Amino acid sequence: SSRPYWARLAAVTRLGRLATPPVPVMEAENALHAALLAVAENGEGELQGAIEDALRSCWEDSGDAKVNAEMAEGVQLLDDQKVDEALQIFTGVLGK
Repeated sequence: SSRPYWARLAAVTRLGRLATPPVPVMEAENALHAALLAVAENGEGELQGAIEDALRSCWEDSGDAKVNAEMAEGVQLLDDQKVDEALQIFTGVLGK
């Protein structure tokens, strides 16, 4: 990208705030997903981590304690590189 790293990181931070409840902007979350795909293809690990953190932040509080606990479990499984198990948890949450 032609933008400096710090500017791209600041944009990720702003998008993360916009995508986070209490009044999340779905377009901001969609932009984070698109950015994640772009940086993953380019091997930009540091920026990828910031985008992943921003996405996690907007998913942390659903307003339902049980769903929040399940999401936290899924995130921990992802952190532990247990992708298939995490996918099962997330799929279950989405089915509710």
